[in-house]
Amino acid sequence: MDKYLPVALSSLFIIFGSFLIYLSVKLKQTTKQLTKNCTDEVMAVVTDVIIKEMKSNRTTVETYYPVLQYTYCGIEYNVQSKSGSFSKYVIGQTFSLLVNPDDPEEFCFADSDKQAPAIVCRLVAFAGIATILISILMLLQLL
Repeated sequence: MDKYLPVALSSLFIIFGSFLIYLSVKLKQTTKQLTKNCTDEVMAVVTDVIIKEMKSNRTTVETYYPVLQYTYCGIEYNVQSKSGSFSKYVIGQTFSLLVNPDDPEEFCFADSDKQAPAIVCRLVAFAGIATILISILMLLQLL
């Protein structure tokens, strides 16, 4: 049984690496679709900030999700952002949004860094490829 443990662990790492690559592809597709769909610009005001905490052994990381109020085609929307930030938002702060005309509750920040999602996708894909390569090298050493 002990001789199969390294093979099983390497196999799990290959599966995990494959999952990371899949995740990076889906993230890229979702970001691309959102950017393509959101075309109409509106001004929004932060009306509230939802703080979500992630705790580990000794640290707590806070992520801030703004609740934005904006008017599109005469209808007022109050929508919590699906993407959080480590930077604090201020109630009353204004942002330019790009809204999806087919689903006005779907939006992206007009002035957001367009390179950031691409960099995250590349990093996740790189981590997946590195995990797979290391796992393969571990398997080759066992043979």
